[in-house]
Amino acid sequence: MHIGSFDVHETVKICPEKNCKRIYRCTGLDHFLPSGTNFGYDVMEYVGRAVWQKSQTAAQIQVDLKLNNNLTISESEITYLAKKFVHYMVEAQKDKLPEIKQFLHRGGGFFMYFDAMHPGDGAAHLMCAIAEEVSEKVSIVLGSVKLPTESTETVVAFLKELKGKYGTPLAGICDMLASNLAAFQEVFPGVLLLICHFHFLRSIGKTFLEYENTMLQGVLKQYDITKRLKEYVNKCKTSIEMNPQLAGYMKYDERKHQPSFQMMPETIKAYCKALWILAYEQELNGYGYPFDRSELVYLQRMKKTYDSLKAYPLDSKELSELKFLLAFILEDPDLCKYMAALEKKVQDFDHLRTIMKIAPIYGVKGLNDDGEECDMTAMEEQLKVFIESDEIKNNSDKAYQKMIKQILKYWKMLFSKPVEVRLSSEEIVLAYPQRTSNCMERLFREFQRSEYKRTGMSTLGRTARAMIAETPMMKNLQCPEFVSIILNGQATLAARFAQLDIKRIQKRVDESQNKEKLPASIKKIVNDLDFYKIFLKASKLMKKAA
Repeated sequence: MHIGSFDVHETVKICPEKNCKRIYRCTGLDHFLPSGTNFGYDVMEYVGRAVWQKSQTAAQIQVDLKLNNNLTISESEITYLAKKFVHYMVEAQKDKLPEIKQFLHRGGGFFMYFDAMHPGDGAAHLMCAIAEEVSEKVSIVLGSVKLPTESTETVVAFLKELKGKYGTPLAGICDMLASNLAAFQEVFPGVLLLICHFHFLRSIGKTFLEYENTMLQGVLKQYDITKRLKEYVNKCKTSIEMNPQLAGYMKYDERKHQPSFQMMPETIKAYCKALWILAYEQELNGYGYPFDRSELVYLQRMKKTYDSLKAYPLDSKELSELKFLLAFILEDPDLCKYMAALEKKVQDFDHLRTIMKIAPIYGVKGLNDDGEECDMTAMEEQLKVFIESDEIKNNSDKAYQKMIKQILKYWKMLFSKPVEVRLSSEEIVLAYPQRTSNCMERLFREFQRSEYKRTGMSTLGRTARAMIAETPMMKNLQCPEFVSIILNGQATLAARFAQLDIKRIQKRVDESQNKEKLPASIKKIVNDLDFYKIFLKASKLMKKAA
């Protein structure tokens, strides 16, 4: 990086003695670049950090290296160096496993969160595990692996490898997938296993609200109300633009003068009411269904608008048209029935959310909400009162009975006493793991956003198939304590890479490359621009033979 491109002429000396023949060569460059390569360790570190920490594209890195370091490099070489960086980081972590294990157990142990994501498009499941050591709450990614299926057998193999490297966690936290639960209990028998409260409530809510919500979706689709409202808005907008007096209301500077809504012409009122209905998403909190019920909120805004239009005489054609448009859907008896039933269920489900203090109704953190700190014993008692109340327990709707059954099924995995942690000073303290596996969800979301930004693609399927399985572990670059351990006293990662076993790393690189490459003979055929002619020729020969 500090020199740029240069040529090296090396003189290799060989002992002339017949029984010796020892080779003497200059080893100084081995501290700067791997044998058989053209780019130094510092270039690899620069590329790796730019890709995995800053999400820069190969083209951006290419320009930066040319302008700032007078270093010419192709985009394909940058992609290759980014993958090599991952291999070197994984090797550096393996080389310091005892120290990392000691770090995780320095405060008495660690909690382990594990989960998998499926990028789609034929890609394998990407399973990761995060450890949170209890003393300072520092988190690192323990490992990641590609799994053909998220079965008990594949998850067991992954967890066994982590157990061999880092030891047994104080507790495990995961989603409700049966294979994950069974695998953890098999690998870590007797260790506390908890399920994520967010996943639990989301699962319950989807089942509990499913029927009525599906019916409302069907009604909205049947009436095509969104299309009708948008056409109505465009019609109002055109009327306003064609009338100079109405258009003047659209040009008021709110910092100087803003007329009240009641004083506005009826056409402007109708336009604003329709826009307000279509802006229903502003009431959602970013948690996703079933915490955010977009169809219900949409219809509730329609109903509020419709009720307001019924309350006073209509003096304009536009307001009357909006009233009849909304009446067209809201006077449907089936819709009224489903809305009333869903509103009652939503009230009970939100009561459950309040008890468990997850995804608060007026929360602003969205999916980044880790759940409020709470008294688990008090929560357990409140939930018991909730499911044993007459209104819930004796409800004739089968959805209520399913909800109670699901809560009782996972009861022991929802509530636990605090874990006893023995510190290095022999003092015993009590610690709770996080109630959600949100750290895993954030890892996957950040990884997705980073790859979308870097590749410009809207799907991860192709990227996931080609990437190295340990790529999510590059998140550890953001943990200073972890980086300090793997540096092994060196000032830079480039200097640390020079200490590693190059042959072992190159073997890993070659194996990963071979997995991704097509056989040379097949690649030659596929890349032939005139392949279709060969195919047609072969077809004619087959017909003649027949």
